[in-house]
Parts: sequence; C-alpha cells; structure tokens
Amino acid sequence: MKRYLLLLNSLVLWIASIPLMASPDVQLLHGYSSIGSRYGTTWQNSLIEIAVKKAVDPETQNVSVVVDDCNGGWAVVDAAYDAPMGDLHERWVIDDVTKVFPVRSTGDAFYNEICDLILSVKYDFDGKTVWDNNFNRNHYIPANGGAYLTSPVLLDEAYLSRIRHVRGNTLFNGSIYLQNISQNKKVYVVYTTDGWLTENVVEARYEPFQNYGYSTVPSPNGFGVEYWTFSTILNGVDEVEFAISYGVGAQQIWDNNWGGNYLLTAP
Repeated sequence: MKRYLLLLNSLVLWIASIPLMASPDVQLLHGYSSIGSRYGTTWQNSLIEIAVKKAVDPETQNVSVVVDDCNGGWAVVDAAYDAPMGDLHERWVIDDVTKVFPVRSTGDAFYNEICDLILSVKYDFDGKTVWDNNFNRNHYIPANGGAYLTSPVLLDEAYLSRIRHVRGNTLFNGSIYLQNISQNKKVYVVYTTDGWLTENVVEARYEPFQNYGYSTVPSPNGFGVEYWTFSTILNGVDEVEFAISYGVGAQQIWDNNWGGNYLLTAP
C-alpha cells in the first residue's frame, strides 16, 4: 500500500492562525456550527470531530467535550467512535453538541437555544486523562461561524455511490476544508482503484459558500477556512482509496487520514 506523507516544509506560513494539538494523545480536528432557518424557525447545526491515540485497553476510553451550556454553566457531552485514523489513532464524533443547551419553543416546534460554541476536549484512557483546551484558551466557534480547523487541510465528507440506471458506474464525490494560506493554490484528490498499481487525480473546485441544513456560510469564513468540492464518475469500481493534496506554491500538504489514507466501498 502506498502511503502519502504530510509535508509541512513551510510551517511558519500557517502556524500563527491555527491552534495546534495540545497533547499528542488528543486533538480537536474540526468543529462546525451554523444557523439554519426555514418556515420562520431557526436552529443550530453543530458537529465536533476529535482524533485520539488508540488505548491499550479500549474499555477505559471515554472521549468528551466540556462545553459552555448557553445557560451560565458547563456541560459534558460524550463523543462516539467513528473510524480508525492510520495505525495509531481513531476519530470520534459528536453530531449535535448543542443538545445540552436550554430548550426554547418556536410555535409548535422545540429547538435548543442558539449560542457560540466554547469548548475543550477531554480524553480518559488507560488510567490517565489528557486535554485539548487550545493552550488554556478553549476552542471558540461562533454560532454561524462554519468550519473551524486545527490543520491546513481536512476531508469534510466523501461518497462512493452507484448511479441508478447506469449499470457499472459509480459516483465518487465529496468536499474538503482548507486554510486559505495563499491565493495561489491547487487542490487534488489522488486516488486508486487497484491498490496503487495505478493512481488517478481529480481536481477539486473552490466554492464561494457552503450550504448545510438550510444554512449558508461564506467561503472563506471568519477563520479563513475555504470549502472545496470534487466529483468524478468511475466505471466498474467498487472501492476507492484516496488522499487529499493541497499545493501552495512549491509546498505540498497532504491529508492522508494520519497515514492510513481514506477508503470507500460502494454499497
């Protein structure tokens, strides 16, 4: 298996604007918050992604965030295991961290209050506790701030789906977040369908907005995070392995799922 390495030859270009990992054992990968609105009602979309080092004893693992609860206090919200990241780490996710906020009534519907996200990540494993609290500053995401990253580039989501009525064809598509380090950039998805005997490239496309859950966030947002998408049709393919290449001048930065690459299988 070919492994694409993360190359950070010009770290000084982005270190000042991105909070780095506070512990080698835990890192907030990505946070997202936006305000959706439809039919006169509003709500908050939220997502938290966390990377943790694998535990020797998985039974001891607990991943959570401590978040300002929009009510003058702090609440603990547990994360759920999502997927492996390379050989040594795992991804854990909280799909709706705002579920701990006070409930308000909007006509016949009930929604949680809308608040900025102020949080730290806590990881209990193998008899110890470690934190990512952004160097004692906490992580801060405005309620309609969009994506918040702690790395230069990160896959948002990707799909490999069969195209109905076109036998044998699959659609490979997805989206990418990246820090706007420079206007001179190229973003590619490098992929293989045969275990790296051959490799292919599809170029990603910049999007001026991200639309999600009846919300719209500009790209770049207030954190300088841009939203990019990619799409290509493949023939006779059931599995794709890939990584993200982010080229800035002579510098090339990879998101390769922490050394393991990403893998998709068509349903």
